[in-house]
Amino acid sequence: MRSAEKGRAVSRQRLEVARKQGLRIPTLEEAMAGVRKTEEEMKGRVGKEAHKGQAGQGMTAKQRRMEQGKKTKAEVKAEEMVKEARRQTSKA
Repeated sequence: MRSAEKGRAVSRQRLEVARKQGLRIPTLEEAMAGVRKTEEEMKGRVGKEAHKGQAGQGMTAKQRRMEQGKKTKAEVKAEEMVKEARRQTSKA
């Protein structure tokens, strides 16, 4: 059985289950009208977010850990000074 045929078979099964549960199943015209209405609403939100979800988490946990591990310029400079001082004292 090809995947398209499987998809149609599954759709028929889902519709049958929904009918048995007493759910209202819209006609194709009603469904398409709902889709068009939703698309129009989305077009109206051009300046705003396209969905009601969160804009973003800022940084992920991994990014926060990486930021925490980064050293500041002052820390790097101080470490270099210590290394240089150790190197000079070991030669003498």
